[in-house]
Amino acid sequence: MRHQFIINSEHHISQYFMGNGKSRPLMTQDSRQNIRRRNKKLTKHDPEDEALNFDAEMVFWSCLLSLFLWLRVSPTAVEWSAEMPKSVVGLSGSCVVIPCTFSYPAKGKTYTEFTGIWYKGYYEFTVYHTDTSKISDTFKGRSSLTGDLRQNDCSLKISSLSSSDTGPFIFRIEIKDLDKFSFGQNKTSVTVKETPEIPIVSVEEEMTSGKPVTATCAVSHSCPSDLPRVTWNHDGTHSSLSQPQNPGQLKLTSYTLTFTPSREDHNKHLSCSAEFEGKTVTDYRTLKVKYPPYDVKVVSKPSVKENDSIELTCSSDSNPPANSYHWFSSNGMLLGNKHTHKLERVSRHTEAISCTAINTLGKNSSGPQKINVLYPPYNVNVLTKPSVKENDSVELTCSSNSNPPANSYQWFSSTGTTLAKSPIYKLERVSRHTEAISCTVINTEGKNSSGSQKLNILYPPEIKSESSCQTMILTVCACIVDSNPPSEVKWFGPDSSKTFSSTSIKQNESLTIFTLQGWPGFPETVQCFANNILGNSSIILEAPQNGIIKYIVGASAVVVVLVCILVYVVRKRCLPPSLDPFQFAYRSNCSTDDAIATTLHSALTHLDKKDSYVRMLFIDFSSAFNTIIPQQLIHKLVQLGLNTSLCNWLLDFLTGRPQAVRVGSNTSSTITLNTGAP
Repeated sequence: MRHQFIINSEHHISQYFMGNGKSRPLMTQDSRQNIRRRNKKLTKHDPEDEALNFDAEMVFWSCLLSLFLWLRVSPTAVEWSAEMPKSVVGLSGSCVVIPCTFSYPAKGKTYTEFTGIWYKGYYEFTVYHTDTSKISDTFKGRSSLTGDLRQNDCSLKISSLSSSDTGPFIFRIEIKDLDKFSFGQNKTSVTVKETPEIPIVSVEEEMTSGKPVTATCAVSHSCPSDLPRVTWNHDGTHSSLSQPQNPGQLKLTSYTLTFTPSREDHNKHLSCSAEFEGKTVTDYRTLKVKYPPYDVKVVSKPSVKENDSIELTCSSDSNPPANSYHWFSSNGMLLGNKHTHKLERVSRHTEAISCTAINTLGKNSSGPQKINVLYPPYNVNVLTKPSVKENDSVELTCSSNSNPPANSYQWFSSTGTTLAKSPIYKLERVSRHTEAISCTVINTEGKNSSGSQKLNILYPPEIKSESSCQTMILTVCACIVDSNPPSEVKWFGPDSSKTFSSTSIKQNESLTIFTLQGWPGFPETVQCFANNILGNSSIILEAPQNGIIKYIVGASAVVVVLVCILVYVVRKRCLPPSLDPFQFAYRSNCSTDDAIATTLHSALTHLDKKDSYVRMLFIDFSSAFNTIIPQQLIHKLVQLGLNTSLCNWLLDFLTGRPQAVRVGSNTSSTITLNTGAP
């Protein structure tokens, strides 16, 4: 029994692992051999020696066992710890994060160099290593730490998850100048799901059209950094919010869609799809939308002969169904308030009738419904595209209202020539000169014809040869342009750098006459440039000069000189000496420098006094010249002694001035100004 105790104790103690993560028996192989030799000797000794040896060995092993137990409960050993879930769930093809934190016996010291290692299985594969060259090939490029080891965060992220990544996974930390430790008791396994969970869509059971609602789609996933692509089959405002889950469980993110339902959404599916690396899962809810009556119409037999009676029904689309009806004539007279209404002895002249359907959410009315009475065709029209380019082809449709439907058609030119006998007629290579066309519709009750339809042919500008410039007192140039759509015209001088705006524009169907009125110094030639969306054209017009204009130019120059002389005389002699001495503008030998000097002199003189200060108020009149009131200006000039005739001339010059703004080729309308100075 004694030998057995020694062997068992040796075996028990040899299983103890030190805290650095390496399996190190407390007893070496040599120690075991010595014990075995000692055991053999004990078998040869007498009983007394054997008892003494046994007692000594008991004391030795008791001390050693106490040391072993002390190490097991030592605070130093406890300080090596890690927290991580026993298992986590991940989706195949996505990523998974194993949350992990650890602690170590720092003992008040600071350590900065950490090496984090994650193993799979029993140290078979290196899943992650701070030195990436040591990572196993199957995990290279797929593993990373999401946290900072210096912050005790050892969380592991594995991307492109596959069914072979189930684990278990073990974390080991190596701290320079401290120790190394493997957290072998903390293992985490990964449950790999091949198919994502179906999202859960929630929305109000009933909603009202026109009132916003919010739907929620709860999507489970395992990779916060690589969220699934979530899409709704309805337009609206999107948002998302991640919800906290227990560690190891799939993450849950709620995606919301705020939208305004309409009647078209009633009984339609609102679906939410989540796409995970090629795998898509979808959930939906059927919308129940309440809305007022829509598509209200009068329903009756397809046709009725004149003088027969007919029963009409008010039909509508609504939720909840309509519970009240009103029938009206075209002039608003109330005819009935039931779901159906009967008309007696109808005729082609029976006026249109409408109905109104009402439910708890509102009401709506049908359009006026003309009863389908059998009669010959009427309202015959030629239908075609709004416009067609010159030299293109175009199809014309003969439209009519008849009952029974038309069974024969005829097309005619404006001269009465028969062109075709079909509902549709095609014209090839149309031009601006294509004549008007009409069609005739025939049914069993008779026939009727459309009016002549002139096609809207589009073509580029053509400047007519009649365009010219003429001179009487002033030169007037007229540019006559034929185009569709109408053209814009620019006038250019000889050097093409200056443009002029037309004085007047007159249009007569496709012809437009652009007039440019000359002025003193008008150039000898001008260019008329016309363009529309289909092209452009130009012509150079000669502008003959007139001696009267030269005379007017010379006279104008003389007037300008006289005005300058007049202004000089007024400034020198007409202003009275009683003028405000602090007016420095428009006075001889005065300038703004004088105003500044006078102001500084007054201020500095005042500041020479003890305990004094100066306050100045500067006023700047914004756009002063644009706000001159001519009548007040003339009144003041008269008071200053200016000649009355001169004052009247200035008043006439400053009032009644036409003004327009031109930006590029665009010119605004003209307004008359009676304030300001040009």
